[in-house]
Amino acid sequence: MAEGGTSVGGMETYQTDPTLHHYFKLYPSYINNKMTRAQGRKTPKSKSVDNPTVSEMRDVLQAYGFEVKVDANKKYPRNPDRDPNHIGRLSVRIRNDDGTPCNPEYPSKLKVLELCGERIPKLTSRQSKNANQAASDKGPQNQKNKKNKKK
Repeated sequence: MAEGGTSVGGMETYQTDPTLHHYFKLYPSYINNKMTRAQGRKTPKSKSVDNPTVSEMRDVLQAYGFEVKVDANKKYPRNPDRDPNHIGRLSVRIRNDDGTPCNPEYPSKLKVLELCGERIPKLTSRQSKNANQAASDKGPQNQKNKKNKKK
């Protein structure tokens, strides 16, 4: 038997950090509105985001005082295409050692996911992306309108 482990029913189990049960694993797919519930989305579409990233989720949660650890090379098991843009997982501490919520406004995993879905669209990185997309979308439309006016 390996050092530090115990035997239960003939199977080895390993001692882990007792505080780890206060950490929840969060994948960006949980709040991706492009995914279905069967594919692993946990929140309603109204509280979900277009293609969230681990870094966006981390920024939001750290701003609200959560302790966050990033597992950069992890992939969501239900993601069929294993899209490289959606690699990563967060370990978020939602409860203190005594079991009380770290942030009383967000005591559960679902509430934390809803927080991410609400705040990610308001990030400055998202705002600049949306502004650039809107400007590029308006450009060709204006040219078409000018062509129509000349005719």
